[in-house]
Amino acid sequence: MTKYCSSIVFIFFLATCLQASTPFIANESYWGTFKDQVVVNCQFDACFPKTLDAPLACDTRCLFTTKGFGVPEAVTRAFNSKTPVAHGQKPTFIVAYGPAGSGKSSILPLLVKSFPHFTHLDETTVSVNVDDIFQGGEVGLLYKKYRDAIIAHTKSAEQRQLYTQRLYAYYRWVADQISDGILNQALAGRYNVIWETTGTSTWPRHEIARINRYGYDTMVIYPFVETEALVERTKNRAQLSGQEAMPEQQLRDSVDAAQINLIDLLPKNAHIAREACPVSERFDAPNNQDVCRAKRVVLIDNSGESGQSAIALDTDACQHHCDVQNRLNLGKPLEEAIQVLSPCPKQRLDLR
Repeated sequence: MTKYCSSIVFIFFLATCLQASTPFIANESYWGTFKDQVVVNCQFDACFPKTLDAPLACDTRCLFTTKGFGVPEAVTRAFNSKTPVAHGQKPTFIVAYGPAGSGKSSILPLLVKSFPHFTHLDETTVSVNVDDIFQGGEVGLLYKKYRDAIIAHTKSAEQRQLYTQRLYAYYRWVADQISDGILNQALAGRYNVIWETTGTSTWPRHEIARINRYGYDTMVIYPFVETEALVERTKNRAQLSGQEAMPEQQLRDSVDAAQINLIDLLPKNAHIAREACPVSERFDAPNNQDVCRAKRVVLIDNSGESGQSAIALDTDACQHHCDVQNRLNLGKPLEEAIQVLSPCPKQRLDLR
């Protein structure tokens, strides 16, 4: 496994690569910097979050590993009890796609229930979930520890807000870097992967293109929830967790952006008007205009009560789901694109 270590961080991670059977693969492009500043080793006192007003962030390799070496707890947890896909079988990269509160965490059990060939998905699938890394385990405990310290030791509300916002940004950045490492290690080991995204940017298109190149099946699962219900769910979840809810307009905008971006992830169809994949996202397939499309997209009606989800679109069998599909109040651009893939009776469509 030594060959997977970057030359840039090779010396620092040499002990990890030689001693661990599944070494942690750092993303060398971001691991050593935070907001364009080089981080400092935590042996120094003047680093954030150990010192609240320090200009530089503490080196995450010291905060989240033993003496700067070894595997972060979140990585160990991600691979616990997981096994790679059997030799000769093609692994699947599953994109759990959609706004916060739409039910992305429930996708895996639904796939196991709905698709017979996914019977062993639980045992072979590594979850890459930034929120889980940020909120759970070692990262979550340290974040809470430093946040409590900030609240206890800052005198003014303005200073408290400044430091807590900085702490939040730092720990989200840490979680992003660890999640990149989990993803790369899972790909190297040929595990199935479930990767969560809000879909508000075009980054999923880039990742799908990259992972298509590795010989994975790529599958996007979008659990659809009516926007009004999503707003209500988000408010309720914020009250239960004690965290501030996403501003309502921002949530509504994220729904619109996710649906527009999903159109470009739909499998190849000459009748769907969209731009070709950018050259930067074709990797080693310059002549393949559609390398950044998912090979399969499944749209789930997740607006009802828990346990009442239903498949509204499966691009591998899109003619079978018109009844559910017609109940959804999708945005017009996505509805029209789906209509091309799954020609349901137009008089029954409910467009906004």
